[in-house]
Amino acid sequence: AARALLRHSQLGAVEIARSAIRQRWVPAAVQGALGVACLVVFLTVDKIPEPLTKSVPYALTLVVLAAATQRLRMPAHDGTPYRSGEDH
Repeated sequence: AARALLRHSQLGAVEIARSAIRQRWVPAAVQGALGVACLVVFLTVDKIPEPLTKSVPYALTLVVLAAATQRLRMPAHDGTPYRSGEDH
């Protein structure tokens, strides 16, 4: 499963093309470097260590939670009392 994840990470080439079309060169360069790194790992590693495969889900969960919390904001009616029947 981990090798398949590395193989599918090469699909980032589509994102590189989209960024390049929009002339966003820094994200395209970063995605390209990550794609090359994933390709090198895929071609050179025969067996992924077991501790790594057991810890990756936890690390990915932390990354997703950290990214999601940056988009949170307070509700529009924070602090106003709720009254049934009124539009909020």
